[in-house]
Amino acid sequence: MFDLSQISKALFIENEDWASMKHNTIGRIHEKLVEKGIACTVIDNATNRKQEVFTAASTTDIIFFASTFIYKDEVKNVGNLLKAIKSPKVIMGYPMNQSGFIAAIEDIWTPYELVEFAHHRLFEIENSHFDWDPTEGMEWCKEIDLNEYVKEVHRLEEERIKKNAGYKRFKTKVLIKKIQAVGPQWSNLKEGDIVDELDCLEIDDCPQRGIWVMGKTEPVKLLNDSGYDEWEYVEPNCYDLADEFFSRGAANSEKNHDLKKLIGDYIGKCTGSLKMTDAELWDFCDQLCSNIGVERRGNRHYFERRLQEHRKRFVYFKDPMCVGSLSL
Repeated sequence: MFDLSQISKALFIENEDWASMKHNTIGRIHEKLVEKGIACTVIDNATNRKQEVFTAASTTDIIFFASTFIYKDEVKNVGNLLKAIKSPKVIMGYPMNQSGFIAAIEDIWTPYELVEFAHHRLFEIENSHFDWDPTEGMEWCKEIDLNEYVKEVHRLEEERIKKNAGYKRFKTKVLIKKIQAVGPQWSNLKEGDIVDELDCLEIDDCPQRGIWVMGKTEPVKLLNDSGYDEWEYVEPNCYDLADEFFSRGAANSEKNHDLKKLIGDYIGKCTGSLKMTDAELWDFCDQLCSNIGVERRGNRHYFERRLQEHRKRFVYFKDPMCVGSLSL
């Protein structure tokens, strides 16, 4: 516990009109602190005065607020300002509802978010009679143990890591390109990294689009279409290439499974002692754009580059069955 008489500056935050707090527990605390000569700042309409709230909260000793917790977005906006203050603060909350303070904050913030409050001390103000003096003892409030949320997050992380360890890794390797997704889960994936592809079919609601790799603590999906160019296979076989090519196109759906296999077969048959000429390769890539359903601009060069890289390891036959036109 702490001694309220040792504070010199207090901030009172109200999302509506401060006059409504006059006969409220928070109003009573304000009245008594002023009587004791403690400098008290009041900011009402707090949601629309975020910069003032942040500046005042950063330089005060203790922060008071009351809320019905009905307007959750407004409470969360102001609460996130307090969360962002780096120096530890004492925050006193008075829940004007039936559910209680802990239930109210857990309804607004996840355990992961509540952990970000852990450098502050958070107290619930319990209902008190109007004639009580808040400067005489601290029996009218109780501290919320934020370490319980830290423990809960650690438990959830352990469960997540254990679950993710069970995902099967394919033999295919994936080259990480420019990741457009943002967030902590993608922070460990750097351009140029080579990682394993994961089998996440059981959690994938759109398996025909993109691939899965391990993020920081859980699998994440990488895309290769609609302006994304986040991955490509390393040392792919002919069917890997077909999968990679189809991942860029609108034609990439279950009904095109046979078409994808046929293109994979086609690439596979074009290996041997005689090279496919550059012109034939260009025509093949041009028709590939049509079959997959993607624009030629950008994609044709992409297909050509990937097949040329593949050609360094395999040599394409000039075979009447596979050169000239791809009639699919």
